[in-house]
Amino acid sequence: MMEMRVNKARVSIVAVAEGSTSMYFDPGGAVIGGGEHASVRDANRKFLALVEQFFAARAFVARDAPLDTPNGAVAFAVFTYSGFAVARDTEERLKSKKSPIWPLFFMGHEVIAALREVNEKQGGG
Repeated sequence: MMEMRVNKARVSIVAVAEGSTSMYFDPGGAVIGGGEHASVRDANRKFLALVEQFFAARAFVARDAPLDTPNGAVAFAVFTYSGFAVARDTEERLKSKKSPIWPLFFMGHEVIAALREVNEKQGGG
């Protein structure tokens, strides 16, 4: 999962190993069912492969508190059978490639782009 704030909304990208891919907006709204489309499944696979590399390299830290993404931060969460782990940095550091986890940020945006493209083709705007 990748979570960030866009203006006052919290945006969460959820990529599941079996291909399900969705984008949720808090306080409301979603783009769901993206995994039904090859372009989104492909972006999902690439994102999860990269997350797996960073997880194996211990870029994620274990958390037992709720995920909190303050303004200006981007968080990546991995949910496992033993709990969840988080990697987080500021959007500024991620965009400028100063963060060690910057590749996750850019690959997460590839998932967003694939979801948006499919949504726009379906008339979702």
